[in-house]
Amino acid sequence: MRVLDSGKQSAQENMSLDVRLLEQLSPQDQPILHLYEWKQPSLTYGYFIALDKYLDLKKLKEKGIGAARRPTGGGIVFHLWDLAFSFLMPAGHQDFFDNPLKNYQFVNQIILKTLEKLIAQPGFFKTEKQLSGGALELKAQNPLAFCMARPSKYDLIFQGKKAAGAAQRKKKNGYLHQGTIALVLPDEKMLFELLLDNKLAQAILDESFFLSEELQDLEAVRTELKKVLISQFEKTLQ
Repeated sequence: MRVLDSGKQSAQENMSLDVRLLEQLSPQDQPILHLYEWKQPSLTYGYFIALDKYLDLKKLKEKGIGAARRPTGGGIVFHLWDLAFSFLMPAGHQDFFDNPLKNYQFVNQIILKTLEKLIAQPGFFKTEKQLSGGALELKAQNPLAFCMARPSKYDLIFQGKKAAGAAQRKKKNGYLHQGTIALVLPDEKMLFELLLDNKLAQAILDESFFLSEELQDLEAVRTELKKVLISQFEKTLQ
């Protein structure tokens, strides 16, 4: 597996690089795990989403939040409190499937193992008490509108809430899987200011599971999460 960490770029640069990686992917290439971050607070949105239908674009600009269209599906994802990553699987690989749901299941099984390992570390995210009464699991759900924050396909569910989301684009040469792992509870005030429909803002808060209510060092957690993510992908793809 090839690991590409392209560092901090604009939302548009990150999405454009994913497009180029998919276009240049050969069926016989190695899988690619693409890790990246953001030059500024950012959001991405699915290929068929009309952004002005859901967001106050004027306030988005006032707050300095960059935006870019993803080459995959799904809805609107804020990259202010998550870890975003992309994974490219060439069509010639033994773990490539014609059935898209199997591809979702394959990648999210790796994410499940990653989160289970991190949650097991005392004090890393929520306390043991906060994490009691539930377990991470993969579930096939009916797709819902609007947001990758809502359960669909084989998503990671904890205590009935979504802990990680994804969208894919499949071509003859392989597929691009763009994922997000929710890390910290969002800024509730910001959500309600930016989203035109308060019900959608509340849905993000109610239907998503965030690994911590507050993180003192989000960058440090992202760095550790990247290490474990790389390790789990490498073990699975050996």
